[in-house]
Amino acid sequence: MQILSALFFLACASPVGTKSDDVAGPQPDTDTDTDTDTDTDTDADTDTDTDTDTDVEPEPYHLLMDPPSLDFGTVSTDDTLTEIVHIENIGTESVHLNGMGSSSSAIFSVTADFAMPVTLTPGMERTLQISFAPDESTNYAGEITFITEEPLAEDVDISLQGEGDGPPCDICAPVISVVTSDGSSRSMDMYAYCSTTGTVTVQNIGDRPLEFYSASVVNDAVPCGHFSISSPGPRTLTPGATMSLTVNYSITYTGCVDAVDLVADWNTLHIVTSDPSEPDYVVELNGAGVCF
Repeated sequence: MQILSALFFLACASPVGTKSDDVAGPQPDTDTDTDTDTDTDTDADTDTDTDTDTDVEPEPYHLLMDPPSLDFGTVSTDDTLTEIVHIENIGTESVHLNGMGSSSSAIFSVTADFAMPVTLTPGMERTLQISFAPDESTNYAGEITFITEEPLAEDVDISLQGEGDGPPCDICAPVISVVTSDGSSRSMDMYAYCSTTGTVTVQNIGDRPLEFYSASVVNDAVPCGHFSISSPGPRTLTPGATMSLTVNYSITYTGCVDAVDLVADWNTLHIVTSDPSEPDYVVELNGAGVCF
């Protein structure tokens, strides 16, 4: 009876026809959960708003030139062009301006609306008139400089440039014209009681500036008298301008004559200029006289 009970228990505990994946006892959970949290939203909002103070502290001694330089362009030699420059003290302290000047005042001139010296208090404004008056067909460059008691924050000298151009012309050249005191253009006759003087007038009848370089006299080898010239030195004759030369004649021997000899170049006055057609203008000199 006990043997039958045991067999019945085994039959109930181990049924026939089990599947291969039926394993006795509790089974581990092999189902892999692939649902991962991919929310990568991290709060990366970085506040980069930094309060940077970009204000520049004003300099104590600071002048502003407006404009800081001038280009006059092309200006006719018979004209003058004027531009305005404004000066402002943008510093925090007064600036003592003691002087100013032009590197070439004949070409670039400056006129202020104030007298020197002047104290420019903070915020004060003044004006300059700068003029360009070329006298040749060429390029010009210059500078207006300033003298102050205080060291300025930056250089305020004004650079200048411009080009001269000749005016409309008919001849487009300088032309020399000569008239002596006896009314001739090519000769001068002088008679002296021991000594005398005569004048030679030189004029530029062209429409371009005439450069006068020199004037000299050549005497003969054995003079009865002696010619000499008083010349003012090199200069520029604008169209229509004149200048005078003084010719002196003194007697050395009484009773003879000093006559011109163009072949030997004796008793001649040479006037050297920039006239392209006759750069060495010759005036014949004749002299005689007595001296007791």
